[in-house]
Amino acid sequence: MVEAEFHDTQGDRQIGQLWDVSSAGACLQLRQHVPISENALGLLLLHHPFSSDQFSLPVQVCWSCPARHVTFLGLVFSDGLLGPGTFLDDYMKASWVDRMQVYREAGGN
Repeated sequence: MVEAEFHDTQGDRQIGQLWDVSSAGACLQLRQHVPISENALGLLLLHHPFSSDQFSLPVQVCWSCPARHVTFLGLVFSDGLLGPGTFLDDYMKASWVDRMQVYREAGGN
């Protein structure tokens, strides 16, 4: 799993994981119930799961869905589309449906 941090403009940091990603934005699953306002600006920091690679991007919150113990957070990349050349390239090669099939074949649920 790709570790993710959302840093808002007030300096608060929310930790979670990357749930989904496209060249235009990302969805995070945060590890707690936390209300975050739509249109809030911040910085997204992503950590490679198996190396020390990381990078950050300015983001804007599109939507937030706080649940009992987690919050799903939809973000758009503020500087435009994410170009190739990051460790996220491998995550964007196929759709999540294709990745689920690979996961099942590897012995996942």
